Amino acid sequence: MATLYLDRAQLEVRADGAVLALYEGGERNGTVPLRLLERVVIQGSQTRFDSGVLIKLAEAGVATLLLGARGGRRIALVLGPAHQDAAVRLAQAHRVMDEAWCLSWARDMVAAKLHRQQRLLHAALLERPRAWLIAYDISDPKRLNRVHRVVIKLCVPVQYSLYYFEGSTHAVQGLLKEIESLIKPEADDVRVYPSDINKEAFEEIRPLLESVRKQTKPRTVDLYEVFCGVLYLLKSGCQWRMLPSEYPKWRTVHAYFAKWSEPGPDGFSVLERALKKCGWRGPYKTGAQILNELFDRRRTERQEHR
Repeated sequence: MATLYLDRAQLEVRADGAVLALYEGGERNGTVPLRLLERVVIQGSQTRFDSGVLIKLAEAGVATLLLGARGGRRIALVLGPAHQDAAVRLAQAHRVMDEAWCLSWARDMVAAKLHRQQRLLHAALLERPRAWLIAYDISDPKRLNRVHRVVIKLCVPVQYSLYYFEGSTHAVQGLLKEIESLIKPEADDVRVYPSDINKEAFEEIRPLLESVRKQTKPRTVDLYEVFCGVLYLLKSGCQWRMLPSEYPKWRTVHAYFAKWSEPGPDGFSVLERALKKCGWRGPYKTGAQILNELFDRRRTERQEHR
């Protein structure tokens, strides 16, 4: 039994009875009997054949292996009918009786499914609309005007050089790429901050936040920016003085944070009720935090057993 390797350019394979007919340039160059073949290997996309050839090879029990043009990576494997093959049936029975192999196969299957689900969730996360704050510092007036004309079409101005944008990660990446094509990276600066709350959700908690202080004069800061600064600090865990300059001054954000954090008669602060109402899930735990919690839990368990 032989292996037929096909990788020539402009080669065409046709099924002709019990043989494979090979054509080059429209002329028949030779034939190969199917009864002499065990497998056929086809590499690249230059060899032409139709589905009838694959069916003929499968009926004859000849395996067909398709390899990619670059690196010879396996693309597909076509096998013939194996229901009459006793050796295959015996091998399957032995595999089923092997507990170690079944456990390994099950683990690989579950791991593959989890990996596919992870990729699906990651792709869905990139397409999920969310709120963003876009800030830029551009020195040249001409470049500033060009960027402003692009941004104002898709974003809502919050304050000077600070805009609110709502869209997916891919959408904000496309906008950022367009802005970067209009500026000089060595002289200008553009920053994008994800926000955990959009404008519509913030309007639902605005009365709650405004109820803390009586407004005796017009506010000079936007409460939405202040609240986004608080969320950024809670999520990143940075120091107050390290709050990015695109947010209001850190002293202003800290003053609102301190007022919103004061516990009420029921023991809950306005900030806690606002975070719960808007559905904020809290900051992500770092590896050090998870490790510390594990150590604390085990330390407590040891003390209880004493």
